[in-house]
Amino acid sequence: MNLSVEQGNMSEVDIQYKIEGIVTVGKRGQFVLPNELRSKLSVKGGDKLAIISYEKEGEVQALIFVRTGDLEDIIDANIN
Repeated sequence: MNLSVEQGNMSEVDIQYKIEGIVTVGKRGQFVLPNELRSKLSVKGGDKLAIISYEKEGEVQALIFVRTGDLEDIIDANIN
């Protein structure tokens, strides 16, 4: 699914949603990001990820994982 979003004075941004993989949640609530996805995201053991939820009608519909180092840029882009 491709969505074009226009915010304030920002130029048009192309956002693409894609299923990157399927994981299984273990009994302790843990899951492993597939190696291919970790490589694509440049994420390695010990890195921190922020988890952002998307809610619709009070139910969480999706989770978005963002490297904590990228949070400031995302927040700045959406506030300005």
